[in-house]
Amino acid sequence: MNKLKTKELQQALINLFKLGVGKTNNNLTIVFGKTQTLLMVRRLDKFHETNNNGFIEFAAALDASNQEQGLVLLRDAVNFKKEIGKLESEDIEFELTDNQLVVNNGAYVSKYSSSDIRSRKTMNSQTMVTIDLDGKEFQQVYKQAFKHVSLDKRRNWLNGIHHELRQGQLTIGSTDAYTLSLETVSCSSNTDKLDFFVTYNMAKTLSKLRAENVKICVEENDNDWYIRFILDDRYLLESSVKKVIKPNFERLINLKNGCNPVALDSTTLKEVVKYIKQKGYNNTEYQKAKTCHLVNFKVKDKKLEVFYQIKDNDEVKFVPLDMKLKYEINTQFDLDIYFNLDYLELYLTGQRGKVTLCFQNEYKRPNVRVFQVKLQDKNDFIGAIAPVRI
Repeated sequence: MNKLKTKELQQALINLFKLGVGKTNNNLTIVFGKTQTLLMVRRLDKFHETNNNGFIEFAAALDASNQEQGLVLLRDAVNFKKEIGKLESEDIEFELTDNQLVVNNGAYVSKYSSSDIRSRKTMNSQTMVTIDLDGKEFQQVYKQAFKHVSLDKRRNWLNGIHHELRQGQLTIGSTDAYTLSLETVSCSSNTDKLDFFVTYNMAKTLSKLRAENVKICVEENDNDWYIRFILDDRYLLESSVKKVIKPNFERLINLKNGCNPVALDSTTLKEVVKYIKQKGYNNTEYQKAKTCHLVNFKVKDKKLEVFYQIKDNDEVKFVPLDMKLKYEINTQFDLDIYFNLDYLELYLTGQRGKVTLCFQNEYKRPNVRVFQVKLQDKNDFIGAIAPVRI
């Protein structure tokens, strides 16, 4: 007979459903181990289904002293959660009998078939790479990166988040080919070099999570990565990804060190965005013409001018920004670059302090430049916005 605390089981089931289980998959697997009980829900990862990229698995670990060990598959996780939620007793007892699970709480007895019992890869593989990170820092980086993940599933190497581990530093990056987020965080690991990829669905879930510490475990074979995120040693998310998706930051955007910097306060830039959205197209036209709503940065004789679009008698034209800007310029180059206003607003959301806009004078072709955004107090962060060619 195995025994669990009712409140702990109820809370674990609630947290699993918060992770995104919902009603997308009604199969719950319970693993009774010697010192722990593991609750697992597996969901098909819809990432580029033609590549058959497998699953995302959500799990919660509960301390227990189990007398019986084994796996049991419950075919209706939603109803199981509702039934367990009704229990008022302090403990719940489980008994494994003839491929069945008996949940016995005195008046409450239920049986679930376990005919579809499956095995699980060990968490103690000698080939597994482990990476330990601060949970708060991880969440901050993931929230930033997720904003720039491409939604275009045809470009599968952009439809997720790339990771590059190099000697105690983990670089996390994403791009939709128009904007880029690239940030490096400190970590501890049992290897010095590893590249791997996390799909859109997994990244979306992780960007919403909170944990004090995060452990990433990566196993690989000839064709797949098996990637697990363990949160506070209690909750686990696992995903499999085909290795045809190869992380390569050079492939995302070949970003050189910034030059020609123009430094402004983020509050000032937010006011610029607000001003342009109020004075430019009216709200209805703005929503219809987002891709055409541009902001023009010009630097000449070490002076910065900003222009934006208005619509006058069906003619779209650029007018100068009618507000004073405080800025610092450290360049002798004349610059004339156009950007999508929405991308600038995207980077400024939730940011404070000084922002350094670094204009690269050369980027593959002379008439194409990259616009970098470096945020104060984040020396290992680079945001990039690809310019619009006029």
